[in-house]
Amino acid sequence: MKIGISASAVWSQTERLGELFRSDVEHIEIGMFENLNVAEDFVKRAKQRRKSVGIHSPLVRGGSKYDLLEAVDLPTADAWKQIEEELDWCQKASIEYILIHFPFAQKRGTLNVPLVTEGTRRLGSLQARTGVKIVCEPKLGVNHDPAGIAWLRTAPRRIFSDAGLDICWDVGDHLLANRSEMDYFAQFNRWRSHISVIHLHNVGRNGATYRWTPPHPRKSVVDADYDLSRIVKQFPKSATIVSEYTPQRVATETTINTSFQYLKALTHREPHA
Repeated sequence: MKIGISASAVWSQTERLGELFRSDVEHIEIGMFENLNVAEDFVKRAKQRRKSVGIHSPLVRGGSKYDLLEAVDLPTADAWKQIEEELDWCQKASIEYILIHFPFAQKRGTLNVPLVTEGTRRLGSLQARTGVKIVCEPKLGVNHDPAGIAWLRTAPRRIFSDAGLDICWDVGDHLLANRSEMDYFAQFNRWRSHISVIHLHNVGRNGATYRWTPPHPRKSVVDADYDLSRIVKQFPKSATIVSEYTPQRVATETTINTSFQYLKALTHREPHA
C-alpha cells in the first residue's frame, strides 16, 4: 500500500509544488499544471526524489474534466482528443497512471450500460495502445447528485474488468452518495477488487455545502463528520492512497503531519522520521 498526496493541497500552484515533496509520502497525484514545461520539470524533480507520479486529468489548466460522455464544458470530441494527447505525454514521461472522471453524469438516470461500455472499450483500447494505466473515477453530479456513483450499485462489474480498467474510489463522494455506513460498505465490497487508487478525505458539511478535510484521529480537530478508521482498514493492500484536503480549511502544519502519521498507523506503515 502506497501513501500519497494530491496536488489539490496546494491548488497545483506552480510556486507551491515543492511542498508536495514530503518525506512522509511516496506518491503524488497531480494535474492542472500551468503549462507543459512546468509539468515536465515537476515529474523530473519527483523522480529525483523517488516519488511516483499519477496524473489527474486534465494535465494542463483549462482542459476538459467531465466531457467524455456528454458535453458539459467542452465538446465531447475535444475531450477524447485531449485524453489521447495526455496519454501520449504520460507514456513519454513514464507516468504511473492517468486518472479520469468516468463515468460522469450531471444527474441520475442518464447513464446506461451501452453508453458506459462504449466509453470503457474506447479507454481500454487507448490503454493498450500507449501502455499507460487508466484509472476511472466515478463522480458525483451537479449539486451533489449521486449520478455516476449511484449507477455503480447495479452496474455490471465486467464493464470495467473486460476493458482492463481499474477504478478510483473517492471516499468522500461515496460517503455523500450513500444513505448510511451500511450502504457505503455494501458498495465498497462490491467493487473492492477493481480499486487501485483511493482518494481519501473526510467531509465537513455545512448546510448545502461541504469541504474536504484530511484524515485525523480526532475528527473534531478538522471539523469533519465521519470516523475514517474502519473505512481505511478495509482498503485493498495493493491500493495507492491519495490524501486530499481543501487547503484553506487546514489550520496548521501540525494538523497535516498528524494526519499522515494517523494514516500510516491505520495502514501499519512506519512513519518517516
